[in-house]
Amino acid sequence: MKKHTKSIILQTEGINKIRQWHVSYQKISAIICSCVCLLGILLFLTADTLTGYFYRFKLNRIRSNYVNVTTTLNSLNSQLEILNNKIAELEKQDTELRRFSGLPLIDNDIREVGIGGVRLSENFDIYLPGQEINPEVSNLEINIDALARKVKLELNSFYDIHKKILENKDKLTHIPSIQPVTEGYLNSGFGYRKDPFDGIRRFHHGQDFSVFRGAPIRSPADGIIKRTGYRGGFGKYVIINHGYGYETKYLHLSKINVKKGQSIFRGEVIGATGNSGRSTAPHLHYEVIYNGTPQNPLNYFFRG
Repeated sequence: MKKHTKSIILQTEGINKIRQWHVSYQKISAIICSCVCLLGILLFLTADTLTGYFYRFKLNRIRSNYVNVTTTLNSLNSQLEILNNKIAELEKQDTELRRFSGLPLIDNDIREVGIGGVRLSENFDIYLPGQEINPEVSNLEINIDALARKVKLELNSFYDIHKKILENKDKLTHIPSIQPVTEGYLNSGFGYRKDPFDGIRRFHHGQDFSVFRGAPIRSPADGIIKRTGYRGGFGKYVIINHGYGYETKYLHLSKINVKKGQSIFRGEVIGATGNSGRSTAPHLHYEVIYNGTPQNPLNYFFRG
């Protein structure tokens, strides 16, 4: 008995003749299987190449993102350093304002509320082939919370200072708070030193300003002239009673512009620098006295 098979007939017609091709389903299946096998073999052979391509593509994207993150973190680190420097300046001004207004100074232990932080190397531990981790990034410490606490501390402190100043407005005008001369430079300071005449170590109760003869001397606060005159070691001198326990002394003057009992205001000229009395060169010896005890005048130079 003759076996029947199904087939597909492909036919082309020309001018003079007709061509036919008989393709059985078995041949078609064989051709399809062969193509699938060839495609599988091709994909298998190119899989490593394709995998490597996509791996490098992804890696390049990660590297690009890493560089952007590094740049951003370095920029953030620089900004944090600037902010910390500004906070340090605010802390110095805060100390001066508190001293000026009579408030207790903030203890250093309290100011250290911002110490500490999160080290990125503990939370940023990644490795990229051919890409070293930037040490500036891995060692970067970001502590936004600490910075915020410092800012909050200073804001609260300045609020207290502002309140105190409003409560003691009159008193503050009588507290010495500016340098008596704006020319020259600081010389011998408050504390022990060798006497320039005999070399013996003695306590120096004021601050010396090396300045040319004739420089104007201004009162650092409101007050009343307590005494003026000439005394051997002092030379020409002026003493101002500012009230609230404060007095200031000015020695070795060349000229005195005020008289005993005269009211004086902060910034008003009271005399001129010189070299009178026990002095080796033109300068101003300036003292701040509170309740009879000499103070370091540097602590009363409010720079604003």
